[in-house]
Amino acid sequence: MQRPRYGGQIADHRRALIFYVFVTFVLGTISFGMNAKYTEMIWIDLRDAPGGPLALIEGFISYRINFIALATGHIQAWFMQALLVSFMVLQNAYKPDA
Repeated sequence: MQRPRYGGQIADHRRALIFYVFVTFVLGTISFGMNAKYTEMIWIDLRDAPGGPLALIEGFISYRINFIALATGHIQAWFMQALLVSFMVLQNAYKPDA
């Protein structure tokens, strides 16, 4: 890891932030990959299914691959919102009284 410049301190929560970046990257990759596979499946692989792609789109939640893609996307969004809220709470907690 790179050392801080100008005599700065290393953040105590650096490992937590690296873990956070890793988790959000993994969740985003899983979500994107499964969403791409589901799109390929409904428009190319199952094109001749009864009702066509429209029936597959309407029954989107019955496919496990799409359910996992949506779930990981939502969990990733929760992680990102939790980081934003924690920064707001910490900023207000350490605000000097004026």
